Amino acid sequence: TITLASQPLSVTIDPEGVKAYFLTAGSDQMSVVDTNKNQVVATVPVGPAPGDIAVTYHKYNNLYVTNSTKGTVTCYDNQTFIQKTVITVGQKPTKMAISYDWEWLMVVNTGDNNLSVIQISTNTQTAVLPLGNAPSDIIASIMDRKMFVINTGDNTISGISVGDKIVTGTVPIGQGPWRMAYAQNGGKVFVLNQGDETVSFIGEGDTSLRSTLSLAGMKPMGICPDYDNNYVYVAQYANNSVAVLNNGDENINMLIPVGQGPTDVGFINNPRVGKYVYVSNLLSSSVTVITSEDNSNYQPTLLAHSIVTTIPLSDKPRRIFMQDLTRDTTTFNR
Repeated sequence: TITLASQPLSVTIDPEGVKAYFLTAGSDQMSVVDTNKNQVVATVPVGPAPGDIAVTYHKYNNLYVTNSTKGTVTCYDNQTFIQKTVITVGQKPTKMAISYDWEWLMVVNTGDNNLSVIQISTNTQTAVLPLGNAPSDIIASIMDRKMFVINTGDNTISGISVGDKIVTGTVPIGQGPWRMAYAQNGGKVFVLNQGDETVSFIGEGDTSLRSTLSLAGMKPMGICPDYDNNYVYVAQYANNSVAVLNNGDENINMLIPVGQGPTDVGFINNPRVGKYVYVSNLLSSSVTVITSEDNSNYQPTLLAHSIVTTIPLSDKPRRIFMQDLTRDTTTFNR
């Protein structure tokens, strides 16, 4: 059982998969959890209205937190959690993503409908790119060094060239797009549309809409892939479950019951303990931990898609941020 300081809004896993970072809205704090032991090892103040977390690898050892009411991104040392610098961006920064070469941090400024491009080596803003109406999420993909941004107000998704720092195209998707996930296996982008309660499957290379899966009545809130096992996990707020989608046939394989009001999911690949999915449960103030594959080589009872434990939190978690050893798969709580 892990108890956090206050309302947990998000969780992120560091690139080595050994730490999880929870943002807590009630106290504007970040709680750091050891994923090997599922224990809180530090509590760090992170300023007002924290909204998102991004973590670099060892090259820079930076941890970034958006402060939406200040229009800033604060950079911390990922080992000591000492503040390094504060970067001024646009109005209401909400989501962030780090490029696959670990050199660029992209910050979505929802209030300005644009994207701040930050060079990680210097922690300076080098460009601002225009986006659509009410941008709400961003992810990085491997192919062609691209990023994708959701424009919730326009019901579109935009492609960004990391190398050229330009918007390469915009494609219409479902109603009220809210969150995205990227799977290297199959080269797909998954878009969670809250307006019509669907998941859109987008081709990574041509940014085309490939298919749409209905989750009507389930109030889907969060989404993440398991890069290794061809699964995509969707937190379904209305029926207190996580839907396991097959990345191959793009259908629902099973539903896993979790806590009350699940809002987000995140994937962790920790070679010391295995591969797991973390689910933030808003109404029951807890995190459910699920095996994403057969982890019986770590513990005999840890079969695929079985619940390992439920971690009680002191207040309401909304989002979760995760990273595996090879790549950031971050999720956030709002």
